[in-house]
This record gives sequence, structure tokens and C-alpha cells, in this order.
Amino acid sequence: MEWMQSALASQGRIWALGFRMLGAPQEADDLVQDTLLRLAEHPPADLERALEPWLLTVAANLARDRLRKRKLAQAKRPFVPAPLPPNRLDAQSSLAMRESASVGWLLAAEALTPEQRLIWLLREVIECSTAEVAELTQRTPGAVRACLHRARKELAQHPIPEVSAANAQAHSLALLSFAQAMQRGDLETAKSFLAPEALYLADGGSQYPAAGLPLRGAERLVRVFAALQSSLGEVRVAPAWVAGMPGLWIQVLKPKPGLAPASLVQVVLDAQGRIAALTTLMDPERLAPWSAVI
Repeated sequence: MEWMQSALASQGRIWALGFRMLGAPQEADDLVQDTLLRLAEHPPADLERALEPWLLTVAANLARDRLRKRKLAQAKRPFVPAPLPPNRLDAQSSLAMRESASVGWLLAAEALTPEQRLIWLLREVIECSTAEVAELTQRTPGAVRACLHRARKELAQHPIPEVSAANAQAHSLALLSFAQAMQRGDLETAKSFLAPEALYLADGGSQYPAAGLPLRGAERLVRVFAALQSSLGEVRVAPAWVAGMPGLWIQVLKPKPGLAPASLVQVVLDAQGRIAALTTLMDPERLAPWSAVI
């Protein structure tokens, strides 16, 4: 059927919206399936009209509800976004598409309300017009513009590096330099690569223990990492490029019971080139796409 072919052609945009709303590829996959299931079970009355706006409305409502539930369920522990799966991002994508898949944007977006996040993504990444966003979200154009203004103002408070070769090189150098200083036990040098109020987030999902709260402060962070190094023992470190930005894949050679055997570390730099945020994701379910290729 022509309408089903149209629906399948819209999967990419639905997935892109879901990943950036929810910060997890698996949840974006589920969102696509649930949207198509809704189409099959309760199709729109007029199948002669363009189908994608209807699909995006369904997907937007589902994603917004899921984000609200996730925020309520995880209100008391840090959330680290899952990485974009390898080869998922097209190098020819728009700058907004590339940046909104990065750990920097996904972390910053956690400060937005679900409504702000949705409206920003529909307008800036999915590239809907203000009128289209208003129709999709059942708001007035004026309300959409006001919400978009608040979202932009909030995002401006957080470092979101441009995804470019120069920025990738700077991030790679800072991350590697910090990791090497930590491996040498040179805590003072390691601390020099961190912003004074650097943020650390660790997320082991439901399976592995992690820091129960976000940690702040360069002095505190280097001591936490020193303790982690001691508890993990020997590790293998490999570079990992996530959405055009560098990370480190850490494999524990002799994992202890109850501790994660692998993790992905990423950083976000501030305007001075210091590490403003550092994340460690240890959840095996969200790391599964990467485990197969690294």
C-alpha cells in the first residue's frame, strides 16, 4: 500500500527524533515500532493526506510521555545518554543533526523540560516550520516560539561543542592526556585538565553500581578516578568515536563479580579547553551495539 510505503520512508526521522528525545538507541527503535503499530491499529481517517505529520505527532506524544516517565523513575540517580550506534550518523547530515547526537548536546538537553526538548528538536533538527511544530504539538505558534526561546536560552548555559575535526582533536587530546596522567598516578597533572567545577556522571543501568549522585569538583573527581583505577585492576583502553567525537572504551581484563566489565568514557570541554563534564556509561544493554565492534 502506498500509505505504508510512506510510513516506512518516515522511519529515519522518527528514529532521529526518538534518539535525541530519549538518549538511547534501543528506545528509539521501540518508538519507531510503536508508531508503526499505532498506524496499523488506528490509522488516520484520511489516508489521502500526507502521512508524515500524523506519524510525527504520534511519535512526538509517545516520546514526550516516555521521557517524563524516565525522568521520574531516574530522578535520584545520574543518567548518561547511550552513544549513537556505529555508522548511524551520516557525515552529510546537517550540523544540527550531528551536534544533537553528541554527548554534549544530550547532556545539556537533560536540563530542558520534555516539552522544550521536543519543540527544539522538531524545529531545529527535524526542521519543521513553526506552524508545523504548532500543529504537531497542538500549541499556538506564539507558544511554540516562546518555548523555543526558553529552550535556546537554557541550552546556551551548557557547553555544546561543535562537531568538527578541530573540536574532535581538542577533545581527543584532553581525554587522552587526562587518562594518561591518571594511569601514571599524577593527580595534579590530571586535575589541570579539568575545569574547577567539572561534572562527573556514571551510569551502570540496573545491573551495575555507579556513583549515586552527580559529582562536582576537579579535586574530588581525580580522587574518585584514582579509587576506581585501583578497584578495576588491569584494563585495556581503546579509542571510540561516537557521533564524530572521541571517547575511550575501557575493557576490564579480569572483572570482579558485581563490577561492570566494560565502559565508555566521554568528555565535554568548556570554552577554555578544559574538561567540563566527564561521563562513564557501564550499562551493558545500552553499550551492546558498541561491544560487537570494539
